[in-house]
Amino acid sequence: MLQKNLSSDLIERFDKLKINPTDSISGKDRSFCENLQKEYDSLQRQLNKYVELFVKLNEEEKNNPYSLKSSEWREEYIELKDAPKWYERFMFTPLYPLQVCRKFLSEGRKRFIEEAGNYFERIYNLELNLDELIESEKPVCYQDVVEEIVRQVGEVSLNDSGIRNLINGFKNCVYYRNRVVIKSNKITIDNYVYYSYHSLPSLKIDRTDKQVNALIMAMSHFESGGVSPLHIITDNMPGRSYSDEVDPTMEYIFYHAEKIRSIKFFKNRRVDIKFTTNEYARKFYEYFELNTLQEK
Repeated sequence: MLQKNLSSDLIERFDKLKINPTDSISGKDRSFCENLQKEYDSLQRQLNKYVELFVKLNEEEKNNPYSLKSSEWREEYIELKDAPKWYERFMFTPLYPLQVCRKFLSEGRKRFIEEAGNYFERIYNLELNLDELIESEKPVCYQDVVEEIVRQVGEVSLNDSGIRNLINGFKNCVYYRNRVVIKSNKITIDNYVYYSYHSLPSLKIDRTDKQVNALIMAMSHFESGGVSPLHIITDNMPGRSYSDEVDPTMEYIFYHAEKIRSIKFFKNRRVDIKFTTNEYARKFYEYFELNTLQEK
């Protein structure tokens, strides 16, 4: 009997236990979210003051024959809703600024959710869909957004989910036709990069291109273990500006990197990645399972 009561008590305690989703984010993430929340709260306070003002003015206008609240004006509104006369008269009623303020509130709410989602997508290399939260139109705070993000990520941490997406993203960009070869401290990927031929015979690469971005993320992750692009990688890559061309005779060296030494692009779309040691080349090859990609 005592054991049964103890078990029931433990179950009841676990049922009452609520895990705060914000506990799974870093202090830096929380700081960003709190600052974003302050901006959103400030916007809401300002707009809600005007909403209250125009609601009050609208109540005072109920007996006005030009008010949209009167039955007579509603009939005219239905007949002249597409006419400039109606639009001009509507603009001078409290309903017009009231409608504008409510639209801004809705847009601000949507922007708040999107900004928070974009931050976590960028920092943790996530793929999120927050449309359901946006369309719900219920009051929202950053904790709600984080809770939805954690729910979509699942049981793994945000960082682990980002690593998984990063690895799969790079692997999905390398197909059997790319023929990956490892030799000493160098990995060669054939037919990998696509060039933009703006003015022949110059070669340009677009860093927003899926293939190039996946390669940058893969090298950055292998170098640091993180899920964000490293400046020591991106700052020494071509394609930093519209006029920045790829020089197929040049080896782009990552001077401050510990594991990756350089990258070189060829006219035939081949890419060579050199590592500081043979061991790092082998680890990169095995970590991204490049030996299995040729069999896809």
